[in-house]
Amino acid sequence: MRRFILSWVLMAACSAHAGDYTTPSLIFRINIVRNDGFMIDGAFGNPGRCTNGDQLFVRVDHPQYRLIYDTVLAAYLNGKQVFAYVLNCQDVAWYALPGSTFNVLDATGSVGLYSR
Repeated sequence: MRRFILSWVLMAACSAHAGDYTTPSLIFRINIVRNDGFMIDGAFGNPGRCTNGDQLFVRVDHPQYRLIYDTVLAAYLNGKQVFAYVLNCQDVAWYALPGSTFNVLDATGSVGLYSR
């Protein structure tokens, strides 16, 4: 019985979070954030349940950073909607106060164009 209770307590203490897709949206703004990456503003919702929604951040160390930036810029210039699969929230230093988190696109996420 003790093992069962200990297992349950440990599982409850570990927060599991599954990723989710953003709402497809037009891009309102793209901000290059120093040497850290770029922030995309749009009506994306908040799939990661972060403290700040409707924004996606792509870190400069993302393995497909350049390809994602080119795709996002092309969508912005052509008035196309984009969506992303986001797995986590992270702090983006300099962009907001400490403790503020944003939906961050990491190597396990994806970006796509949405056209209807």
